[in-house]
Amino acid sequence: MKIFVRELNNHGIYEAFLEGHDKRLVVSRMPLLAAARALLKLGFDPDEHLEMWREGKDAWDLAGNLGSLASLIVKEEQMAGPAFRRFKSMGAPHRE
Repeated sequence: MKIFVRELNNHGIYEAFLEGHDKRLVVSRMPLLAAARALLKLGFDPDEHLEMWREGKDAWDLAGNLGSLASLIVKEEQMAGPAFRRFKSMGAPHRE
């Protein structure tokens, strides 16, 4: 399964679309991870493979299975830079 992403405003905010669908799936700084969570909520299999593609590119940027991707966020650490961390749902919808 593929999602296609494009940057909205040159500030690291992306919109993601599921391949073959016109409706935007998510808007996020972490579109692959946010899309994986959205797809799980829609009932997709957590073992399904997901690839993130940018428009006009010949290869995917990142990939993994939905369940693993949905369980992660990227946390910006002051000294160490960006790192994957476990996602903790706050219960209410929010922009990532």
